[in-house]
Parts: sequence; structure tokens; C-alpha cells
Amino acid sequence: MFTQLSAVLLVNLFFQAHNLFADTQKRNDPVNDLNKSFRSHYAKTRASILQNSGPVIIVRGDNMILINGERRIEGKLIDPTYHDLKAVAHAPLALYSLLIRNKTPILSDDIISELEKLAIVFERSYSAFDSRLNSKEVEKKQRDILSSCIDFTSVTLKTKKFDYSNLIKFMRSLLNPIQENLELAAKYRINNYRDQIFEWRTELNGKQWEQVVFLIPGSPMARKDNLAVQFCAKLVGEKSEGARIVYAESLFGENEAMLRLATHLFDTKIGEDIFSDPWRMHRDALGPSTARYLDVISLTPNYDH
Repeated sequence: MFTQLSAVLLVNLFFQAHNLFADTQKRNDPVNDLNKSFRSHYAKTRASILQNSGPVIIVRGDNMILINGERRIEGKLIDPTYHDLKAVAHAPLALYSLLIRNKTPILSDDIISELEKLAIVFERSYSAFDSRLNSKEVEKKQRDILSSCIDFTSVTLKTKKFDYSNLIKFMRSLLNPIQENLELAAKYRINNYRDQIFEWRTELNGKQWEQVVFLIPGSPMARKDNLAVQFCAKLVGEKSEGARIVYAESLFGENEAMLRLATHLFDTKIGEDIFSDPWRMHRDALGPSTARYLDVISLTPNYDH
């Protein structure tokens, strides 16, 4: 009997055969071979340029890595206080993220269950800030934020009601203490970075330091005003990302990030040598042509024809 499964199998076999035919055509296509030749030579030269480039410092969150020729030196880990401060700053946001999933004035059973679990996390975190940090004053501020979260959670569980306006009011009441945490977290991280860089300056001579490129893996949303980018820019006298500061967006593996750097270095050289513009290859090659063509065509349908 011809079943739905049989139909699916036939469709899969058809597409496999089609893809095999297309691959065979590509293998026999001289123009496709031309493009493959370009990609092969590009990849080999890109690897060569990276191998012969100057020192690289990878700034990847908790630590730095200095790569200088055959040497690879892991920096010291960031002070854990940085993470503690950010974790507490995230506590009210955890509450907010949970409660806005509730779509009615009465809390659902699922939300109540999750809120009870979150309440335990708040309580345990509050107790942890007894002798966790070097500063008693900073510890008290962490307990104050967590205490507010505990109180709000307790009232919400007791009433089993959800009021969106009250949640927003609660969140905004904590903006100042949250911002204080972020200010202090930034200070901790920057001081750690600075101390590591000062130590490595003794590893590099003047010429090597002038050649150092900073490679910064990071997420898309954290790219604008990124802490590491700002730090490195001040360090080398740049405005932001550029010749010596490369942001490897969404490339958190070291090998992937280094490949992004290699592409950056080679594309910069192509731009300088061929276009007299080091940044030409960092833009879409079709960008200017696209803009000119879009200026002369209409994208409004003509329904008269």
C-alpha cells in the first residue's frame, strides 16, 4: 500500500537525485572551477598572512590570550566579583521575564510553580552575600536588591495575582541600584584588563606593541558600546573598531575568531593594494552598484499593465 511514509521517501529520493545531478554539473562546469580556484587561493593566502602577522591579543570575556609567533599565553581570569555583580543586577530581570509570560490577572499554575523556584534562588543568593565580597558595603547593596526581589515575589505568590503596572513600577524602582552594580562591574573588568595588559607590555618590544591587533569575540547585541572595544580603543588611541581592533561577532571559538581576523587582515590588504581604500572589502562589493541601480528603478507595482 502506498503510504504517507512512502511519499516522503520518494520525495527525499527525488531531491537526492536532483542534488547529485546538480553537483555533477558543477564539477563539470569550468566557470564553477574558476570560482573554486579563487576561493582556494584566497584561503591559502589568508592563512599565510595570519601566520606572518604581528602579535594578537584575544579579549574574550573572562580573560585575555596573547599570541605572539609560536607563543600562546593565557592571561589571568577575571575577578569573580564582576560576575556576582552582574548576576544580582539580573535578578529583577529574571522576575520580570517570568511574570510577563502570564497573560491574565490571575497567575497560572505553571507561573506559580516557576515563581516558587525563583523565590528559593533569591533566598539562597541573599544568604550567599555574607562574606562573599571584599566590601561589606557592596555586599549590603546586593542583599538590598535581592531583598526587594524576595519581597515582591512573596506578595505575588500570596495574592496569586499579576498586575503589569505594579511589575513595571517595581522594576523601575531598582534602576539606580542596578546601575550602581553595572558601574562597579565595569570597573572590575576594566581594571583586570588593564593589569593584564601592563604585565604583557614587558613581553613585547616597542615595534611589536605597535603591531598588536586586538581580537574581540562577542555577541551581536553587545557590539555597540562594547566594553572590550572601548577599552582597547583607549589603549591604542583609536575611536572604535578598525585596523587594530577586530570584533568577531558570534564567533566565540578561538579558531573561528582567528579565521575572522585573517579575513580582516587579507581584505584590508586587498583594499589598500587594489582600491586604494583599506575598508573597501569590508563593505558589500555590490553596495555602490546596488545604491545606483535602486536610484533609477521603481519598486512600486504598476497595476495598469
